[in-house]
Amino acid sequence: MNCDLICSGPSSNNVKLHTKTIIAANYSILNNSINNNHYVIWFLGPNYRYIDLNNPNEHHIFKDCLPILKIQPNELHIKLHPGASPQKLKFFKQLIKNKYPDIKFFDVPIGNGSMGCLALKYALKNFNKVYVCGMECNIGKYEYNTDFRHLYTDKSLYTHSRYKQITNNPSATHFASDKKILKQLIATDKERIIPINSSGLFTYINSH
Repeated sequence: MNCDLICSGPSSNNVKLHTKTIIAANYSILNNSINNNHYVIWFLGPNYRYIDLNNPNEHHIFKDCLPILKIQPNELHIKLHPGASPQKLKFFKQLIKNKYPDIKFFDVPIGNGSMGCLALKYALKNFNKVYVCGMECNIGKYEYNTDFRHLYTDKSLYTHSRYKQITNNPSATHFASDKKILKQLIATDKERIIPINSSGLFTYINSH
């Protein structure tokens, strides 16, 4: 069984998906190529740690993302954070469950790496081939998929939980640790990783 992995870079614009199983990292869940005929596995960073228990609707996932999400995710894999309150994680999951009653939750262990890279690692453990788009590996000017670019570039949508993500280059921030993960994955599973030709990952793999 194969799957598609969608990350947030521009090589995921208007992408043609190859399988019925989609793994989406963070805001890539908003990619317009995904529809409800897909089985959708959503990988999400530890953003739950910023939720205000008294005002959860101001959290960017509930304020900016879910109101425009057109599909129903089947699984949500949430990366844990060492300094985050278990109460906030439980609360966050319950809010998601209220909206998507059939969703299944999984915890992603604490560790380094972007959600896209951690999702790739997961995909290679559970699927035969992984078709990857939107993973740019810090090659070229970093931009976002046009389906949700405004969520990163519209300053009126800034919240505390996203300020650092927006004002710093996320690709550069994560890529130091991603390189270690990718080096290992390429060494053992290069033939099973199938990146779209326009992606930074395609260039990166073929240069190693």
